[in-house]
Amino acid sequence: MASSTGNPLAKVSTGQPLKIPADAYNAFIDAAVTDRARRKLFGAAPGPVVPYGDTAIVLNASETDIGRFGILGLGDALIRPAINANEFASKPAFIGLTPAATHRGKFGIALEPIPAGACGPMVVGGLCPVQVALLDPSHVLGEFADVYPDETGWLKESGSGSARILWCEGEEDRDGEIAWCLVLIGGGTSPGGSFTVKVYIDGGSSGSSSTTCSYTYTVKTLSGKIVGTALSPEKRRYESVPYTTTPDGSTGMAYFDGDGVLHLWDANELPDLIDCSSM
Repeated sequence: MASSTGNPLAKVSTGQPLKIPADAYNAFIDAAVTDRARRKLFGAAPGPVVPYGDTAIVLNASETDIGRFGILGLGDALIRPAINANEFASKPAFIGLTPAATHRGKFGIALEPIPAGACGPMVVGGLCPVQVALLDPSHVLGEFADVYPDETGWLKESGSGSARILWCEGEEDRDGEIAWCLVLIGGGTSPGGSFTVKVYIDGGSSGSSSTTCSYTYTVKTLSGKIVGTALSPEKRRYESVPYTTTPDGSTGMAYFDGDGVLHLWDANELPDLIDCSSM
């Protein structure tokens, strides 16, 4: 029996005969279809696990339980094709290890907690949330992130790395130097490789016929973010030779070592040579 109010979704009182109007029945069906589609797309509530990027099954071979969005370095293939080619091809799987310097560019981010000795899904490429240790807690200096040796809880921000930081939570929302970020794994620079920077003299002298050039530099990314100060280039300088003043904003080459420490390789310095053609 339809409600006297004309509302097909009106509640029925105790003892009142139950007759479902067509409009009410159709509304129930629409709600069920919508819920089924949502579950198919996102998984059952609560707390759906969304595959943010390319995933692989990873065996946690470290001695540490990994939390959701925790980090493991990727080691050997879990299943070798020579042993079981079908299993190898059906789903990529790795042995996960405690992150080390050798795992720069070779790591996964857990989509769910993975106890030590257990397997679970990890994002190995594409977009994923993760915590990042910032170089400066007041703001993001670098544009990239990569593994932090012996750390399974977060990545470390750097001026180069295999993960590009697309977004970082503001200082007012985070506690200390650890910030939640959205990163693109595989969207950064070559792990351990050199990258172009801008250099600005911040100390030292040009050298002379009796002293060696001692210029130090503030190093910035191409977008202008400071990633190092008071750095001396590692490229060999001529001894007892004066150098010209390197113009601010000149390009140089830098790299990060396995511990995430920035090294300035070349500051594009030029010896102040005397033109002998007219002598």
